[in-house]
Amino acid sequence: MQSYIDRKLEYETKNDEGTFETITVEDSQLLDIAQSKPVVILADAGMGKTLLMEKLAESGTIRTRFLSASALVQKSIERLNIQSDEILLIDAFDEIPSTSDNSGIDSVLNKLAKLGYPKFVLTCRSIEWNSSNNNEIQNDYKGILTTNLTNLSREDAQQFLLSRGLSTQQISQLISQLDENSLSSFYENPRNLALLAEIDFSVHPIPKTKAKLFNLATEKLWQEINPKAQNALGRMYQEQVIECAGLFFATYLLAGKQFIYKGMTSTTPDHSINIYSLTDLTNSETLKATIQSRLFQSVEDDLFKPWHRSIAEYLGAKWLAKAMSSTIVKRHILSHLVVDNGVIASLRGIFAWLPTFNPNLSEIVIKTDPYGLIEYGDTNYFSDTDSILLFDALEKLTIENPWFRKNSYWKKTKAGGLVSRSLLKKYKDILSNKEGNFHFLTTVLEALQDADFIEELANDLFSITYDDDWYYSARFDSLMLLHDNSLINTSANFTHLIERGTHSSLRLVFEYAKRYGFGLITDEQVISLIMKSYSFKLSDSKREDNFAPQNGSYYYFSQYPIVRIPTLLKNIRKNILALNIDKYDYIVSSK
Repeated sequence: MQSYIDRKLEYETKNDEGTFETITVEDSQLLDIAQSKPVVILADAGMGKTLLMEKLAESGTIRTRFLSASALVQKSIERLNIQSDEILLIDAFDEIPSTSDNSGIDSVLNKLAKLGYPKFVLTCRSIEWNSSNNNEIQNDYKGILTTNLTNLSREDAQQFLLSRGLSTQQISQLISQLDENSLSSFYENPRNLALLAEIDFSVHPIPKTKAKLFNLATEKLWQEINPKAQNALGRMYQEQVIECAGLFFATYLLAGKQFIYKGMTSTTPDHSINIYSLTDLTNSETLKATIQSRLFQSVEDDLFKPWHRSIAEYLGAKWLAKAMSSTIVKRHILSHLVVDNGVIASLRGIFAWLPTFNPNLSEIVIKTDPYGLIEYGDTNYFSDTDSILLFDALEKLTIENPWFRKNSYWKKTKAGGLVSRSLLKKYKDILSNKEGNFHFLTTVLEALQDADFIEELANDLFSITYDDDWYYSARFDSLMLLHDNSLINTSANFTHLIERGTHSSLRLVFEYAKRYGFGLITDEQVISLIMKSYSFKLSDSKREDNFAPQNGSYYYFSQYPIVRIPTLLKNIRKNILALNIDKYDYIVSSK
């Protein structure tokens, strides 16, 4: 049983001033919210959506019914037997087999209508959620709260790993090394964290790619953990178990089933595949032994499901990629994955892993689903040719779907396949085009975090940083890239931003100082930052407006060097006095 960590979720709402603000809610609040409106929970693969729903199902005060979206759609009203006072906890909307973005939500809403519109909480992978789904739900329910499940914090990760038996010293060393290698996403994701807990780091170095992490973890998960056990699994080789598990997972995913059944063929439930249906491809002894491994989890007697869907996608793709060495088989399998030039939504994960195991499939995967490849697969092994293909495919995607990152723009994306000197001219083109696609620009800037040739793009990045016409996030990402490559190394780097005096330019300097300190910023620049952040116009009508810094300088100065404070205060006083403002100038007239 995987340890549960209390989770937080976020959503955006407009405040009284008409601007958006981020609201945080605790997992314990979700059922109360669901009493008045449907709740949709979006998160990446492995972020703990199912664990969260299982935790909600344990509520002792509110009646709930936990079920998968596939079960909701496929079962009859009678078999579902939903009670009117139950809140439905509908998990894994993205796993409903479908060929269009809207067919899944139509199926769910049609069933909910037949059930009398019960209250519900629903989970889905962020990348598979279409904003039109919100509109469809609101047509029936007149309201909806769409939330994003937040990453685990460093403290959350430490708590989890302690529960898995790692020592405090081991945990500290592991997390520090992940941070140093820009791999914090490994411990921010519960699935990846669980995989890390399986690896013996006294034997293996910390994996630096998703593919390496999955490979090391599956090598551990397949093994019989009891050395005294004399069962069939204990007598099998790794290659046998991994290949057989891949066969199971590929069949399970392509068939769109919920479980794998080990009983008699004649008693196979509709929602399951039977292991004996695969005996034409391997022997029954291997099938029966493999399903006892920790790559699977037992649901009830003779019913199993993957340890995690992401592992099923990874190993299922490994088996399919090997089978697709035959042109005829390749064409047949692709017909089950790609429909109308797009990947079936519930199969994007297994599709994305195919090039990892069969490079000959890179082109078809890149051209068909470039962003799905980045999200679900691993592109760190890409050749220059693959990188160019990926860049061009993403550029084409921005025309077909300009908002391709709408549900995941808030998180950092790692895309090693977009990091190549062969793309240098293409980088310069996108970094000079203010009218370019925001999501594409963000993806490229995030990918460049792993580049070793940033100096060759320095002029372009400085131009973005200094220009108010660019998106603030692009300016901030550019500044961070320059800093991470030691190209921010003098106070002169901040002069232009401070002289501009705009809110966003001053904010960039403040944000930099908050992260890395005021070491590069001179006393004169600090004073200029402060004075430009306040309004001293006598025409301003409200005194509180005049003394409310638009960049919240109180927050940014919380770590200001103590030794510089006396000089700072003297300079503030000197500059304020130089304004010659009489205190009565700020008293608001009663007229």
